[in-house]
Amino acid sequence: MAKITVMIFENVENELCEKIKAVVQSASQTEEIEFSADDVTFGDYTISFSWRKVFYGDREITLTKKEFEILAYFIHNSNRVLTYDQIYERVWGEVPYGNIQKLLAYHVKNLRQKLQNAPFEIRCCREVGYSFEIQSKPYK
Repeated sequence: MAKITVMIFENVENELCEKIKAVVQSASQTEEIEFSADDVTFGDYTISFSWRKVFYGDREITLTKKEFEILAYFIHNSNRVLTYDQIYERVWGEVPYGNIQKLLAYHVKNLRQKLQNAPFEIRCCREVGYSFEIQSKPYK
């Protein structure tokens, strides 16, 4: 069984924190929820927003700036379908133009390769966008 531990901001009235907490609490087989300043932990994976780093156990997984920003945006919008335009506008900070689907697919492919054993999935919603889904089943 995968253990999902979410660490969210202490002493902060934040709608995002409450959403993350609600998602984790609603996941079946969730064993515990822990709180801390800037980290979110999924099984052996820890995402540090203050350091902009991802760790698998003690090992750092190197992500590009855009990969980290996409992952952070996905985490903050767990279990919600984000359109290609929404992701592009948030991460690149500009109005989408050109073939953004291929650009996003490239970065998501890299994220999936680097985070292949993680207890979450970046799911493609064909011709719409992506969703970040927390898995409650064991992972290998």
